[in-house]
Amino acid sequence: MKKAAEILARLLDKGPAGAPPFHALFGGWQELAGPSLAEHCRAYEVRHHSLLVEADHPGWMQLLLMQKKAILARIRQRFPQLELRDIRVRFGGAKPAMAARQPAIAARQAALAAPKPAAAASAAPHSSPPRPEGSGPAAGQTAAAPSSAEAEQALAAVGDPELREKLRLLLQELERRIDTAEDK
Repeated sequence: MKKAAEILARLLDKGPAGAPPFHALFGGWQELAGPSLAEHCRAYEVRHHSLLVEADHPGWMQLLLMQKKAILARIRQRFPQLELRDIRVRFGGAKPAMAARQPAIAARQAALAAPKPAAAASAAPHSSPPRPEGSGPAAGQTAAAPSSAEAEQALAAVGDPELREKLRLLLQELERRIDTAEDK
């Protein structure tokens, strides 16, 4: 006779015969997404052939989206019966461990967003009027990467060293792409 613990473990591990292996999918998320992403992105539901994932920071959300095809391929290989077609990611706010750091992060962001002294603002000549944030380059212009000083200042505000390094790599890739576009 089998022990109740063995029966429950088998049931939770495999589920009832013919049932989708959701427990194994969510339990194996760290292996499927990788330890770095799994620490900051949580798979929480399967709906309409899509895996729904919540990220604790927009940067991690972007990194997950960049690896979406590879992660989806691993899931499809391991769990073909789920017939997953997509991974949908949303920003879900801070994890409890990060909540304690939020006041410090908010203070740093406020300091970065504070207006510059008038002397510094007038010292930098503008070739065109300032554009609203997020509006992109003017017609006929290519996007410009932030200066190294601006980038380092923005990266310094990121509390997570691993995320900071990944964002630094993204900035380097952006600079490479802008340089390539300007050469054409």
